[in-house]
Amino acid sequence: MTRLFAGRADVRIGWLLVAALALGGYGAIVAPGERRARAMDDRARDLYQLANRNDRLLKNAAGLDAARHRVARDVAQLSAASGAARTMLATLRLLRTEGSRFRVVISGLSPGERSGAPAGEGYEDVTIALRGAYRNVLGTIADLSRHDVLVEVHDVALAQTSSGLGANSVAATIHATLYHRIAAVMREKNHAQSADR
Repeated sequence: MTRLFAGRADVRIGWLLVAALALGGYGAIVAPGERRARAMDDRARDLYQLANRNDRLLKNAAGLDAARHRVARDVAQLSAASGAARTMLATLRLLRTEGSRFRVVISGLSPGERSGAPAGEGYEDVTIALRGAYRNVLGTIADLSRHDVLVEVHDVALAQTSSGLGANSVAATIHATLYHRIAAVMREKNHAQSADR
């Protein structure tokens, strides 16, 4: 009888070993494989969503490409523009630079009072309004005609203001002429000399 129980014990131990090997095999081989398969599924789903998003972007790309070409054409036309437009753009850049450098506020740029010159004459009268500390405003005015943009300052009107820019704050109105072409400068100079006679 003990032999019978001993044989059953061996069978039980054998089955326990088989179960342990099955669990160990599952833990060592099958479970990591399932985790890799889930990770691959997640990655495939992410890539599928990315492909769909890229597909939508490509469908919109034709419209964006056409808009990019229109903008490039407009920029080329504007950069090739000469005369008043180019001079005005350069003047605006100059005023922005001077405003930052001297810490003044440029509050206006408008056509001047004596803008009776025909458009093709090569110059334009403008009025520039700015505010700031007294010394900064004077520095800006003195520096305006020392750059690539040909600006001739005719007269300046200063008025004290209480704009929160300090006790010595002033508002300046500058009457000036912007020249588009050098020939216009010479014509203006000759016209001024003949008017003086």
